[in-house]
Amino acid sequence: MWKSGQPTEEMVREHLRSQGEALSANNPGPAYHSGKSAKLLLELMTFTSSTEESRSAEDSLISKKMLKQLLVELRHRDELTYRHSERVALLATGIAKYLGWDGQQLQRLKLAALLHDIGKIGVPDTVLHKPGEFNLDESELVSLYYNVGQDILQACHADTLLLEIVSQSYDSLQESFTCTVAKSAVHQGARILAVADAYDSMSVHQAYRLAKSHTEIMEELTEKSGTQFDGNIVSTLQSWIQQEGFPYTPESQDSEQNKIDSFLPDTQSPRSVSHLFSYLYLLESMYDGFTIVDSDMKHVLWNRGAEKLFGRPVRTMIGQTWSPQKITLHDSQDRPLPENAYPINQVLENEEPLFSTVRIQHTSGEWIDVEVQTLPITDDQGKLHGIVEIFRNQNRPSSNSLEYKKLQKVATQDALTSVANRGELETNLARWMSDFSSQKKPSPFSVIFLDIDFFKSVNDNYGHNVGDEVLVSLARLMKKECYSGELVGRYGGEEFVILCPDTTLEQGVQRAERLRKAIAIAEVSTTRSEINVTSSFGVSEAEQGDSVESVIRRADKALYVSKETGRNKTTSLTNEQLLSGAAEQQASQSEVHNSFFRREQFFACLASDMVIYKIAGIVDDCEG
Repeated sequence: MWKSGQPTEEMVREHLRSQGEALSANNPGPAYHSGKSAKLLLELMTFTSSTEESRSAEDSLISKKMLKQLLVELRHRDELTYRHSERVALLATGIAKYLGWDGQQLQRLKLAALLHDIGKIGVPDTVLHKPGEFNLDESELVSLYYNVGQDILQACHADTLLLEIVSQSYDSLQESFTCTVAKSAVHQGARILAVADAYDSMSVHQAYRLAKSHTEIMEELTEKSGTQFDGNIVSTLQSWIQQEGFPYTPESQDSEQNKIDSFLPDTQSPRSVSHLFSYLYLLESMYDGFTIVDSDMKHVLWNRGAEKLFGRPVRTMIGQTWSPQKITLHDSQDRPLPENAYPINQVLENEEPLFSTVRIQHTSGEWIDVEVQTLPITDDQGKLHGIVEIFRNQNRPSSNSLEYKKLQKVATQDALTSVANRGELETNLARWMSDFSSQKKPSPFSVIFLDIDFFKSVNDNYGHNVGDEVLVSLARLMKKECYSGELVGRYGGEEFVILCPDTTLEQGVQRAERLRKAIAIAEVSTTRSEINVTSSFGVSEAEQGDSVESVIRRADKALYVSKETGRNKTTSLTNEQLLSGAAEQQASQSEVHNSFFRREQFFACLASDMVIYKIAGIVDDCEG
């Protein structure tokens, strides 16, 4: 274990390289398969086997023996991180109980909370105890160790849903929790864990900032609802605390600690796994993915890199027998590989390391050129314990780096409101339209346009800074109110768009009305005062023969009708209605059908200049 003032990760890696222990594309076999690296792989397989052997019928989620060992390692490594995990478990299970969770579902969440920071066992002290916020390199290092934590939990044969909760909760904290299709699959347990983790982190003193009060924490969680946190979970946390009091006291924490300590040994487990963290970190940092099968050809480790390369989630691979039907390979000439030519089958037959260049197929259909090192894991007697495959993407994309993610965020998000920008909206809409047009029985989707009523008056009366605050608050409200899978974005100025998958025109109108009413009753808090605003909505549904432009045009035209017929209302248009001129008819009849306005006539004797002056003032007041 590294201690402060000792070698950095880069120095350790360089040392391993100099010892011939790191993987090398130029010399993949002997350098890797001899010495310390081979022993570490064998020890990892032994660790995996002993985990399964020690598992009882009651250990359906994770072996109690391995749970003890990992918690002891974490406590020995850093008491503060261990205590944090304990408090997060209290918070997460408290929220879940309030939502009606019980039984194994609740136990799974508790274990996920206790183990969510297990990757920090390997983080060097110089980073873990840094008296300040992490820079990009340090954040990347910590992120890789979270992946290592996942690898270790897989090796412990942890429940796949438990693994998913831990993984997704970390992703939710690191990435924007926008209402996109990708986020619709996030497990509720992961959403709960993300909120509980953030709450406790803010509630304790850090080296670079003071602890925040409950009120301050809830304000920040609420502010980030829809971007980093699930607003419904944040609201549940607030309701739970209001109804049942503060989630934990020193007494309750000590009581819970005693429950955990009761099954932990008094001393550190005799066989530490910390060195496995260091080794797995090197694999995670140097390669794009790796997998391990045991001697029965069952997957025991499928790291997150492999998940991204193949597009197959961990839950679909762990514990499953290796099969070419799930891993499609072509040779470098793009010819399908026969099953006996698959690297893993060649190594299984010859028990010799193999380096090859192949093409792998992602579940999306994309083909990726990779270098793959396939290595047998044998003991001193030559007995085969498993096979490891290590992949390097030949294109070496930098899409995993935090810097890339930040650049991607800048390119796809509106800088002011943090919702999708116009380019991202149009990119998603084009993809949806392409899928819609190519399918015989396409799923419906709708487009909602909305515009803040009389927004110019807000800017004129309160200033543009307050106007910006209104836009930010409205965007936050929409993200909170939107359904899973919907994408909200800013189209320009005070105009927003919501893309709604699996939504008919009628359902789109209902959703627009729900949003319209939510906006109308909301009080927007600004630095100047509380402001009430309303919005007008236009809705269209994709139809056969539509293009991106035609769907947008109908929604925009429907929005125009709403604004012309009184504002603070929702209008929908089909293509038939648009072609028949129904939109113009609705707009021209607005004075008849809208009881908000009435026509009056009056006569006055005024100088012509005064008439122009008076009318100009009225026009300025009404413009918006």
